Amino acid sequence: MNYDQINTSLKKTDIHIWHLPILDYKPNFLILSQDELEKGETFHSEKDQNHYWTCRTLLRIILSKYAQIRPEHLKFGYTDRGKPYLIQSINISFNLSHKSEMGVLAICLDSPIGVDIEAVEPIEECLTLADQFFSVQEASKLRALKEEKTLQAFYYLWTSKEAYVKGLGDGLSHPLDDFTIPIPENIEAKPIQVPIPETKWRIHSYKFEKAKKDYFFSCASPAIQPHVTHIKNFFAEKGAL
Repeated sequence: MNYDQINTSLKKTDIHIWHLPILDYKPNFLILSQDELEKGETFHSEKDQNHYWTCRTLLRIILSKYAQIRPEHLKFGYTDRGKPYLIQSINISFNLSHKSEMGVLAICLDSPIGVDIEAVEPIEECLTLADQFFSVQEASKLRALKEEKTLQAFYYLWTSKEAYVKGLGDGLSHPLDDFTIPIPENIEAKPIQVPIPETKWRIHSYKFEKAKKDYFFSCASPAIQPHVTHIKNFFAEKGAL
C-alpha cells in the first residue's frame, strides 16, 4: 500500500475529515501499542474488538503522514479528561469517532476539534430524549418541526453537541443542556454549517450513506472560516493494512 499518495498538507484554516469504512480493512497489530491491544481486549464481542483495532490502525497510518513519523512510533498522551493528543506533534489536533461500520477522523492545526458520528436509526422516544438531554430551546424547536424532519434534526443536534463537548475536551462531564445549537431552516442542506451562539465555535454537519445505511456526523471547531475537505476512498486496496 502506498501511503505517499495521501494528501496531508494543512493550512491553519484547513480541516480534513477522513471517512473510515471500518469493514473494508483489517487491523495491523504490528503497529499498535500494547495499551491499544489490551484495550481492544476489554470489548466483549470480537466484532467490537476488531472495529476498535481497525480504527486505531487507520488513525496511526493517517496521523503518521501528517507528523512524518512511522505509524508504530507514534506516542499518544491523554488529558485529565481522557482526550488524546499526539506527543511528538502537539500542533496537530485530531478527534476520532466511530459507530457501527463507519468512522470519521477530523484533523487540523493548532486548534481544538471534536467530531461525532451516529448511524441514523428510528428512535420512537427521540422527543423524550431531547427533553431529557437538550436545552429547552432545542427541544422546543425539535417539537415544532414537521414529523419527517424530526429524526434528522435530532441526530444533527446530538452529534453536534457531542462534537462540541469533545472539542472542548470535557467529554460527558459537560451537560448537553448547558448550551444551544441552532437548527437551520434547511435541515436537508449538505453540509450544515452554523455558529454556536455565545461561543467562537462553529458546527459542520453532514449526512451520508454507506452500505445502505445513513450516517450523520458533526465536526466542531473554533476556526472562523474553516476550509473543510472530506477525504474518501483514500486507499486503492482493501483488506490488510
